[in-house]
Amino acid sequence: MASLAWFKNGIRRARAVGLRGVAQRVANRAYKMTGAAELSLLVDSDDFAADWDVQLEVPSKRPPRTKALTIGWVMSPPALGSGGHTTAFRMVEALESRGHKCVLFLYDRHGVDVEHRASVIAEGWPAITSDVRDASSGITGVDAVIATSWESAHVVVRRTRQPMRFLYFIQDFEPYFHAQGAEYALAEMTYRFPFRRLALGEMLDEMVRRATGLTSDVVPFGCDAAAYRPPSPARPRSGIVFYCKPDVPRRGYLLARLALERFHELCPGEEIHVYGEEPVGLRAPVTFHGRLSPAELNTLYGRTVAGLAMSFTNITLVAEEMLAAGNIPVVNEMELAHRVIESPYVKWAEPTPEAIAQALAGLVNATDGSDRSVRASASVRDRSWLPSQEAFVSLVEDEVYGRSPAGAS
Repeated sequence: MASLAWFKNGIRRARAVGLRGVAQRVANRAYKMTGAAELSLLVDSDDFAADWDVQLEVPSKRPPRTKALTIGWVMSPPALGSGGHTTAFRMVEALESRGHKCVLFLYDRHGVDVEHRASVIAEGWPAITSDVRDASSGITGVDAVIATSWESAHVVVRRTRQPMRFLYFIQDFEPYFHAQGAEYALAEMTYRFPFRRLALGEMLDEMVRRATGLTSDVVPFGCDAAAYRPPSPARPRSGIVFYCKPDVPRRGYLLARLALERFHELCPGEEIHVYGEEPVGLRAPVTFHGRLSPAELNTLYGRTVAGLAMSFTNITLVAEEMLAAGNIPVVNEMELAHRVIESPYVKWAEPTPEAIAQALAGLVNATDGSDRSVRASASVRDRSWLPSQEAFVSLVEDEVYGRSPAGAS
């Protein structure tokens, strides 16, 4: 009788949650039983540094400034469309255009297919001419190495095989990628490694300072405004657009989902465009576009009134790209984010579903939408990545060659 009751209860629950709910529960049980959570840890246990106070050997002499440098980068294998890799590769390209050579040391604790990843880089970032190697074989043959994430910072400490200079390109406050626990602590300790820290924007510099008491060199935030501009001639706009990354907590998907559902209640006639990853559990009608190229994004931004651009670990590049196309971004309020993006046309919203929904609704219902779009685009028209690239190259050269004499070029 007990087994029959258990069976009937199972049938009743299956009817309540549906086939998808049953599949989720089976997958969740298998996930726990097999320890699949370990797959999300990107660093092998042997590649974690034991402490932040590590001794790293640097060259006894600095090379002359007439010598072209070889710069290593340690990073995860890039996937097409990765924003973090794109920003790093902008800096790689700047170093290479200055005559330096770059070597990409890719790290994945499950192994790296170097040939395949080299083909991905060639397809997604054709301007890059760097050699591609497996970081697990050791980091050698470079004048300096640059960590690009908290995981890669640990790998730099453990896999470096000769004296070199050490730098750390910080694009997000990565402890916030995790709940306060082991990964949070392991991420935060990397900011204390004896690397020269290059923080993308004043927001990150301050976040690292508040966490550690240490300052960083600031690489100014950039925007590829040349790739985004309003349509010409101007056309009527309608609807909103959302960059969707459900599996990336810093993108605030649950909050965005609730806000979009509320926005649909407030403005049921306004189309909601979604690009990136397919939304999960969103109970509002959307037009899903998948992954889009910059040109396709520009078209989508150019036909919509507003966009939802959320990030909790640094300001998102999406916000200024929307502005450049005349789309008004709604950005989650963060005190330090105002140090990075200064355009008065950004719509800051408290991170609650109602506040975000009201901000979006206010923009689509505004009577001055056309004029505001023109002014918003003009506010970032002169923005580019060139100042960021120049600052980055100068800081790397300063670290390897030594500080330039006063007045030297």
